[in-house]
Order: sequence, then structure tokens, then C-alpha cells
Amino acid sequence: MPLLGNAPFVKEKNLTVEGMDINAQSVRIAQENIKRFGLEDKVCANCCDLFKYETNKKYSTVLFSECWAVIPCIK
Repeated sequence: MPLLGNAPFVKEKNLTVEGMDINAQSVRIAQENIKRFGLEDKVCANCCDLFKYETNKKYSTVLFSECWAVIPCIK
């Protein structure tokens, strides 16, 4: 549970985190944990398909976790 262990770090460093997963149940659990740890103003969890996600936002860091099985071979 990365969010649980990193909540103090997110608050201390004043980070903004945007998470996404295609699994609605996983997103609901993440949203519950976001509220549980008072991170509503720092963290959001979205239920969406990463390959269809479009945004004009700029990110300083992108982290993929446990998703290599679904990412096609990109050359």
C-alpha cells in the first residue's frame, strides 16, 4: 500500500499526485484511503484507460507500477 506508507512524505513535500487505474474497485479503495489519510487536496485517483487518457497537464514525474503485463512492446 504505497499511499499509506507515503502519506507523510506527500504532505511534507507538498506533492500533488494523480493516480489512475482501469479497475473501478481499485480506484474506490484508493479514494477511501485518500480520504482516510486526509490527502484529498494532494491526491486524486481516476478510473480510466491509460492508453485513452488525454490531458494538457504537464508532469514532472511519471511512475508506472505493476503494469508491465499490459503495456505493449514500444520500440
